[in-house]
Amino acid sequence: MPLDGYAGTAQSVLWMVHTRIGKNVRRLFLTSLLSVLTLAGCGAGTSPGAPPPANSTSGPVTSAGVPNIRALVPADLDGNQLVDAIPHPSLKRLVVQAPPGTSFRLTRGGDDVPFSIAVITLSDGTVLHELMLENGIGTQTLTLRAGDYLLPISGSEQLGARQPLLAHPASAGALANDLAKPSGALYPAADDVAFTLGGGLPSLSTGTLLLRSGAGRAIELQLSMRPEGLRAKAAETLEARRVYALEVTGKTTDPYGAAPAPEFRVFCRGAQGKTPLKLRLADLNRDGEPELVCLFASVLRRDPESGGYWLETPVERGRIEVEDAPFVAVEMWWRDCGGRCCLTFRTNLDEMVTADAEHPLRIAIDPRSREPRPYITVRPGLEARISRAVFYELVALAQPERLPDGRQVLGVWSEGVFFPIDEVPQPVAAAAAAE
Repeated sequence: MPLDGYAGTAQSVLWMVHTRIGKNVRRLFLTSLLSVLTLAGCGAGTSPGAPPPANSTSGPVTSAGVPNIRALVPADLDGNQLVDAIPHPSLKRLVVQAPPGTSFRLTRGGDDVPFSIAVITLSDGTVLHELMLENGIGTQTLTLRAGDYLLPISGSEQLGARQPLLAHPASAGALANDLAKPSGALYPAADDVAFTLGGGLPSLSTGTLLLRSGAGRAIELQLSMRPEGLRAKAAETLEARRVYALEVTGKTTDPYGAAPAPEFRVFCRGAQGKTPLKLRLADLNRDGEPELVCLFASVLRRDPESGGYWLETPVERGRIEVEDAPFVAVEMWWRDCGGRCCLTFRTNLDEMVTADAEHPLRIAIDPRSREPRPYITVRPGLEARISRAVFYELVALAQPERLPDGRQVLGVWSEGVFFPIDEVPQPVAAAAAAE
């Protein structure tokens, strides 16, 4: 095994041992260690507001069952003084929920680590503290102290990740398109749109979170605290059957110092009790495939005049944004159909479609990269983008043919129909004509 592998294994074992140390033993050890260190230095700080309470502790919880003090970045949502996931060493902003006046300190190896602090008050009165470091947390253990709350933080290049901003629907009856990292959600009503935020939270002291549909008016979000984390709720009723995107405005960054780029969209139905849509697939294996396509597939239509996509049910009709094509062809089979070649494709929704006169293949050219973009018609007006791997298989079956206009092209046959893929290069075409 290479040395890197041994290092990664050792770090994993140490982390497992660390997580299995009894809470009381760990707390006693850290308390004893910190009690001999001076509280003076540039790494110590106190949240603006009232003087620090005499017995500040992470033990008490609010009426909503939320710990009185806990870290949101890196996450320690249950307040047990253990991070929920190993952070990346580049993490440079910590977010802590704590009462006003809570004293803060960061230390590493007995030395204070300098930081600046900003305070944000949410709509429900919860106070957040953003601790900004000059550099990332690194791989050596950094100890966060907020009152009597102690959190050891160790970054890892191998096990940690720069988490993006994540949103999970929190309204009753809402459906996410992925269990692990949803990029969209369907809400049953436009007057109750709420979701929980986590991962790479942007700085709320310099930026604002909102929802926007296209170039339309921004919808403010009311932020509050729940046991599962930061909760965002639309401050007003959204317009039904429109797609809203989560945006971050202001000169703000994510916890790693990069520009935030949220990927989360909201679609609201008209009202509760409308005709239900059947959920055909669920991403139980967390492969990242967006199930909103599966959810809407049976009611998706395309306007032949404008080219826009619409969701149509017996009682509702609403426009929806589709990037490139609504489906993807992920597999292809060649078979003999009574002496004729048949090419059958499977889409990411497990639909089977055979290329023929009603389901033609077409090749478009990307205007920027000049690379081919292959498609096959699934239903009238609806196409599936052929994946790169499947396109390579298709090209391997291509053969030269001469079109009625005299051009020599490469293409494939399916169900007695020839589909051109590309023109034969001139030297090859000349050689073929000479033969």
